[in-house]
Amino acid sequence: ESGRQDPGRGRTTVRAAAISRGTEATLERVRGVERAAVGLFGSPYEPELRARLDVDANADLTQVRDNVSAALERLATTTGMPPRSADITLRLVERQQARVT
Repeated sequence: ESGRQDPGRGRTTVRAAAISRGTEATLERVRGVERAAVGLFGSPYEPELRARLDVDANADLTQVRDNVSAALERLATTTGMPPRSADITLRLVERQQARVT
């Protein structure tokens, strides 16, 4: 179960792993991002976000940056927990070409 209602406070608890997986999926939808790995660390109210993105070497990096920034802003709005810091590492990879046999 990724979330549960806290009856004493009227809040929903969501595990960091569920938020990380959702953020990975969001980042992998950014054009040029081939794979994303995300971790949340520290305070649940102001977490530190660390992400490693495998990015197509031919991607427009300015567009990737802008789209990743927008995705992280949506994460902060959706969760109500803006990251205290975000450490994003990009690794440029050659896109796997589909083979025709």
